[in-house]
Amino acid sequence: MYNRNKNYISSPKRFKQKISFLGSSFMWERGYWTAEEKVEINKIKFDKLPYVDHCKLDKEYVKGIVSDFYLEVWEPIRVNDEYVLVDGQHRIAAAKIMGLKYIDVIICKSPDEIDKLEEERNKFKPPDFMNLKQLNREINRLKNLKKVM
Repeated sequence: MYNRNKNYISSPKRFKQKISFLGSSFMWERGYWTAEEKVEINKIKFDKLPYVDHCKLDKEYVKGIVSDFYLEVWEPIRVNDEYVLVDGQHRIAAAKIMGLKYIDVIICKSPDEIDKLEEERNKFKPPDFMNLKQLNREINRLKNLKKVM
């Protein structure tokens, strides 16, 4: 059971670290996901469009989250860079019922932003060292120059 006097319940650290079952570590390492603790619930925006067809708010499920609250599974909600809810409509509804004013979030970059980041990364390709013989010759040449001097 949760403490009814609290206005914030921190998610377990494992949900906010680089390696988590929320997604591969790749998403964290590339900067596509970042964790932010104690975000005001009023800051979270809700766009009904993504939820219209596939996932309506189930009030009984929300009641279950509240009545059988377990900190071990209290994972952060996911939002985009503008704090529009991406995943976690039941958790945020439960948080409001519990009287929380703050919640942990994971900020997810949009697919367009990810594409832009990948394009930038691909501009900086490492030098081509496929010809190792040529590279070794050049290293030896430079070493010999140093000896002569």
